Amino acid sequence: MTPSVTVDSVPDTPGDDARSLSGWERRRVLVLLAFSLLFLLISGYWLREVVGPLVVAVGLAYVLDPIVHVLTHRFRMPRGLAVFTVFLVFLAGAGGAVWFLVEQSIDFYEAAFGDGGFIEDLPRDAYAFAQNLPKWVPGRETLLDVFGGADSNQPIEFPPMRGTARDLEAAIVAVAKALGTIFTLLSLVVLVPIYLYYFMLDLPRLWAWFQAHTPKSYQPRVFGVLSKIHEGLSAFLRGRVVIAILKGLLTSVGLWLVGLPYAFAVGMFSGLLSILPFIGAGLGLLVSVALVLVSKLGAASLVWVLAVFLIAEIIEGYVFYPWILSGRLDMHPVTMLFSVVLWGSVFGIFGVLVAIPLTIVVRAIVRDVLLDPLETLATDGEA
Repeated sequence: MTPSVTVDSVPDTPGDDARSLSGWERRRVLVLLAFSLLFLLISGYWLREVVGPLVVAVGLAYVLDPIVHVLTHRFRMPRGLAVFTVFLVFLAGAGGAVWFLVEQSIDFYEAAFGDGGFIEDLPRDAYAFAQNLPKWVPGRETLLDVFGGADSNQPIEFPPMRGTARDLEAAIVAVAKALGTIFTLLSLVVLVPIYLYYFMLDLPRLWAWFQAHTPKSYQPRVFGVLSKIHEGLSAFLRGRVVIAILKGLLTSVGLWLVGLPYAFAVGMFSGLLSILPFIGAGLGLLVSVALVLVSKLGAASLVWVLAVFLIAEIIEGYVFYPWILSGRLDMHPVTMLFSVVLWGSVFGIFGVLVAIPLTIVVRAIVRDVLLDPLETLATDGEA
């Protein structure tokens, strides 16, 4: 079993007349290979801003390769034409979606932090919202005390909130500048599409090269591990992305029916960020509650917003996951959350984005190298 990269021609196995390596030569090759891999890992860490677009392009090529496979085998389309077709359709669709979301995000940012933005008046709106709640609602008096003062029925003046809003805006701008340097934008806009196109063209050739240069005695074990990695990565990179898009659309429609401003932008960002466990739903719910308060939609709308996110979580867990993933992504939610925190602390923003794929790869290697031998020892009757 091999990864889903379609290989049109498997390299020939060296014949009996091929020169075999002596024991010393074999050990030297393995040592050099180990040091080379270590050097690549260290170099990749220090040059992660350069390597990042390459990794993104490889991941996208891996995700899109099954579509190319269908076009080349079912419809007998030449691979070059199939790659060009899939590449154009993906570029047009992704570019249009990103452009629309960016435009919506700019409008939302200006409404929040522009002149008279709603962030500055959020505490006052929260106090007015609490006042309109029925007296029997739990926590109503606590909200009034927090936003209106313990000894007063009038809202407190909140001059510090203006400073807080400015600090929050400055933090967002700083993050945007860090992520939006000229080199980063050049990488995302120019390098990723170029890398992607050539990786899609040469993916079978790269796989054949890897097969041809894998030591014969290690092939069963290496390809066994790769099979497990492929199963996890295909479930995550393909299935999880599809689930995130479907969840984003579902959340957007629900928030639009509630009447929430910027429903599509909030819903889609929440759905797409749900690839990272617990982050998307939490941020989406927080922003939605703030929009309910500043839009003066009332307590009923707040209940409906909570219901939208709850229903989206239920449908994701009990409909989308069984339907699309079918249990292929066997990873506990706590493991997913820990992996995001771990790789994020090591690689920063880039580590957060690739946390789950990295964990899938590391887990498959650890299981083969450590856990499987331990299970063998544990079940060995002579031990």
